[in-house]
Amino acid sequence: MEKPRAYTKQEVRLMLIDHFKELAKHWAISSIKEKKYTIQDRLDGLLHSILSTLDGESLELPAIDLVLSPHEDDKQFHIQEGENYFEPGMVINDDICLHEMLYITETSEPKI
Repeated sequence: MEKPRAYTKQEVRLMLIDHFKELAKHWAISSIKEKKYTIQDRLDGLLHSILSTLDGESLELPAIDLVLSPHEDDKQFHIQEGENYFEPGMVINDDICLHEMLYITETSEPKI
């Protein structure tokens, strides 16, 4: 038996892609067999499942931070254009569960 080690980036990427493929298969195949979900229901279900995975609600993977990485020239360009810009390194899901945001309106505050 090998000594336990941290997964490599490549291993985690493959695990994530495989997990997303399984989610897509689930929402494409099993829902059709049940004949109770519309296409929109299935797409919403897939979106919920993907966001839940990123939130750490999957048994296979931990939570995954989404970090903004704008091009280095973007900030100055947007400032010159009088536009808002994205800040590099901002984690957009460190204080909220993204899958819960599917069920709130734009004007309501998320319930954490």
